[in-house]
Amino acid sequence: MSRAPRQGMPRRRRGTSVSPARSAALNAALLTAKRGKPLDGALEHVLAAEKVSHRDRRLAGEIAFGSVRHRASIDMILSSVSSRPVQDIQAAALEALRQAIYQTFYLERIPEHAAVGEAVQLVRNLAGGKVAGFTNAVLRAALRLRSCRESISESAREPRSELSFRSGEVIRLSRELLPDPEVDTAGWLAAHYSYPRELVAQLLSELDRREVDQVLAWGNEIPHLGARVNCLRSGDPALLAGSPDELCGPGKVFAGCSGAVALDLPGAYCISPEQEIGSLPGLRKGLFSIQDETQQRVAAALAPKAGERILDICAAPGGKSMHMAELSGGGAKIVACDPDAQRLALVEDSAARLGFSCVQTRRLEVPPLPSELAGTFDAVLADVPCSNTGSMNRRVESRWRVSSAATARLVDLQLGILKAAAGAVRKRGRLVYSTCSILSSENFGVVREFLASAGDARLLKEELTLPRAGRRDGGYFAVLEP
Repeated sequence: MSRAPRQGMPRRRRGTSVSPARSAALNAALLTAKRGKPLDGALEHVLAAEKVSHRDRRLAGEIAFGSVRHRASIDMILSSVSSRPVQDIQAAALEALRQAIYQTFYLERIPEHAAVGEAVQLVRNLAGGKVAGFTNAVLRAALRLRSCRESISESAREPRSELSFRSGEVIRLSRELLPDPEVDTAGWLAAHYSYPRELVAQLLSELDRREVDQVLAWGNEIPHLGARVNCLRSGDPALLAGSPDELCGPGKVFAGCSGAVALDLPGAYCISPEQEIGSLPGLRKGLFSIQDETQQRVAAALAPKAGERILDICAAPGGKSMHMAELSGGGAKIVACDPDAQRLALVEDSAARLGFSCVQTRRLEVPPLPSELAGTFDAVLADVPCSNTGSMNRRVESRWRVSSAATARLVDLQLGILKAAAGAVRKRGRLVYSTCSILSSENFGVVREFLASAGDARLLKEELTLPRAGRRDGGYFAVLEP
């Protein structure tokens, strides 16, 4: 009797088995392409459904995320050897080609025969022999363009035949494929670092060239893991004594991590787990939370105090609500809102883990602001939906969604939320607007438009933080008095 395919998973044909890692990576890419699922969620779904081992999980993640990060560069290679335009290649073959090229060009410990042979077999299983033959021919042609992966110095640049990888390494090609950087700067940066040309051009118009290079290189690095110590539970001097690395010892805050690096904000660290993040004892006990240092700056800017009534208008998954609770010593009354009930459950879980009864949740979508909330809060946080250009290293598909049209829609949404949030603030209260974007239109532009329409509202402070590899993501906040 035939068995129905698992819900959400691509239908397979009979064929030789392949490695669980490559199968999971391909299926996750196909789910993302077909259903618009975020890649991390799609991959987690596939890994759980296929019961992939911890070792294979790591390889699947490297292949899936790496091939999406470097899609523009990989597609440039494909375009130079394929008889069909990239957009016309069958879906399974296209994702398998991208992942096989990522493995053979960018990774050093992957046997060529394994990457190519299993890519072809995966396509044969999913799309049949004819498409598999096309896949094999394109991969064999692409491999002739591969030279090596190596560290590069400015004196040895070959800009038209090198692709950026990470940590100062480049992928050398056997012939020139990239635009001339002296003639087409945006085009060269887009091909070299693998970003949409439109996004690169926008960054060049807003930042200096050195900053643009740093941002684009950061977006291709493996994301760091930021942590925020919960001082209300970790305040025992014995827990916090010693150097950051000593905090990783048995019974300490970061037990189960191989190292920790102290950042600029008090209580902010980068940590290196040696086990699944969710199983770290300090996390389960509420001794710390996972949150990037740039995002920690937002709650600090709002400066919550005990006795205040605070509204977090786009709260899920709850990191900033929890941080505000900590900064107020658990004494503020925080109403955490979100339109998604499932995501609000994450806020409730965090409050329970960290021990904050001062955080209440409410399902709410604004605008409009319910009349009973108007002018009733001492402080309001509006951490609005955005392009995620300040977190492109971890939200790997976000760079491919940035366009002038998409940004214009976001700006309309952001301004509407900001105006609604302002209506909830009492006289002489505080309003913080924040994003995890580094684009001016979503940050300075939205705030300036709000101020122009808000009468006597005042801008008290604003801060744009550019990302820094290994330490922080990018983001923006503005402190307002509506």
